[in-house]
Amino acid sequence: ALLSEGQRQVAMFRNNDNNLRDLWVTISNDNGQDFDTGDDMDPNNWIINSCPSTGPDGYINGDSLYTVWMSAGQGASRVFMSSVHLPTATRGTTWEVAQNQNSSANQNYPRIAGEGDVMGIVYQEAASGNFDCYITISTDGGNTFSSPILIHDDPAGTQRNPDITYVNGEFHVVFEDVSAGSVIYRSVSLPGVGISESQQIPFNVWVDNGSAHVDIPLKGSYDVNAVNAVGQIVSNQRTTNGQAILQLGQAGVYIINVQQGNWVNSKSVIVR
Repeated sequence: ALLSEGQRQVAMFRNNDNNLRDLWVTISNDNGQDFDTGDDMDPNNWIINSCPSTGPDGYINGDSLYTVWMSAGQGASRVFMSSVHLPTATRGTTWEVAQNQNSSANQNYPRIAGEGDVMGIVYQEAASGNFDCYITISTDGGNTFSSPILIHDDPAGTQRNPDITYVNGEFHVVFEDVSAGSVIYRSVSLPGVGISESQQIPFNVWVDNGSAHVDIPLKGSYDVNAVNAVGQIVSNQRTTNGQAILQLGQAGVYIINVQQGNWVNSKSVIVR
């Protein structure tokens, strides 16, 4: 992975030192002419005599690099993050991203995005034969993270390989839904200064005769819309009683979005 900011370029890679598969960062401060500083960002000392097919990702905040990767050096495959002081190429704190979440599950393919002290990490997790995608968010520079939030609606299916970007206070996430044979998009907004699972709008949705029926158990007025596979809004309503019916049209995968101010939630449905 490669990042660039001004005259500084940062390359991140998995190294092979006699089967020690740690993640490294190397830095150029002269617009790529020389990469003359570097550091091992991974303290897990993963020894494996094959080549893992997963690498690092990162983002730059001032003089700090935040980078994420997977390591199985401590047993199960887990997602970790390190901070790196770029002027000195010195590794700072290392975190296990979801330490309190199912320590026997295998996590992989983390991606990170952010701006300033706001950052979000997505990753896939395999447990009991199911593959799920999660997001966890920090608003204080990585000191604390939200509880991991499931970013899809089918915990019994196969969802994997997520990616993430962040712009104007909103995270945008894509992942593969193998069960649906589709690439799925989600957005997550930050209400106020933080996010938690309870700040997503809960709703139920089902499809009947080409229409999406939306039921929102919370009181209030909501904007509800349906987006097709090419990003076009095909139907929208504003509801005051928690009910909405959206006409979807032809067969395909649709994203149903429910929003109230900065609070938002999305679910996918299929018209057959």
